[in-house]
Amino acid sequence: MRHAILIMAHHNFDQLDRLCRLFQDDRFRVYLHVDARVGMPDDAVRRLFSRHNVTTVESREVCWGGYSQVDCEMRLITAAVKDGGYDRLHLLSGDDLPIKSLDEIDSFFEGLPPFEYLAIKESGTASEVTREVRERIDLFWPQQEVDGRSQSIRTRMGTVLQRLVPPHRIASQGIRVIGKGANWFSITGEFAEFVVANGKWVEDAMRQTRCADEVFLQTLALNSSFAGRIAPFNSDDNLMALRLIDWKRGGPYTWRLPDLGEILSSGALFARKFDMAADPELFDAICRRVRA
Repeated sequence: MRHAILIMAHHNFDQLDRLCRLFQDDRFRVYLHVDARVGMPDDAVRRLFSRHNVTTVESREVCWGGYSQVDCEMRLITAAVKDGGYDRLHLLSGDDLPIKSLDEIDSFFEGLPPFEYLAIKESGTASEVTREVRERIDLFWPQQEVDGRSQSIRTRMGTVLQRLVPPHRIASQGIRVIGKGANWFSITGEFAEFVVANGKWVEDAMRQTRCADEVFLQTLALNSSFAGRIAPFNSDDNLMALRLIDWKRGGPYTWRLPDLGEILSSGALFARKFDMAADPELFDAICRRVRA
């Protein structure tokens, strides 16, 4: 099988270099986006560009919760689809690591139904999902790229007014079912092609939204023939996407060496997050496992 590893990164470039090196294998190719707000050191650039299987995509500034996050994912997916021939596309952050060997990752998908490993925590019609999820894409959030995690007075006032006279963006975009979950995924090449083919819909429906990176792929899949291919439900939406992420001990928790047994026995293929500087022993142990 052929795998496209899509990485969104913005810091820790030595760690990013180690992550990219893990995928030096003919079955894997890395597509990398680095946030335009940060400049990569020259030595990091030279190392990454020397990798024969790393393709960088045009950078843009990425703001928490903004459409820029959706656009970044779309740039990575589009680049991989343009090259073609991938059976699987996996989205990672620069703080992630694979926690199975490359052989195990490759063989996991062999012989399985073509599931779309998307994280879905909540789904339903506009009247069935929570207001918080519905309003992410039903209201306009023109200040989101500026507001980030906070909400300005202007944004709060605009939200109140839109609740009085809703713009009904969901209905106008033909959305019957809304899905929400973690933004990490391992999808098929067929679904990736479908996503790219519907790029205009993604832009029209998701621009000026809030935290739509956790909604757009799930919603696109649920309103298409790919709905029946979404991986079986799991109460942990991260595990639905084959990810190990601990939100109970952190935001998310940074794994430590004593957690190694839990990490390797989790059943997930990838995990976040790791800090090579804070716990080099754990980082090295995972890397040895991946390249075994």
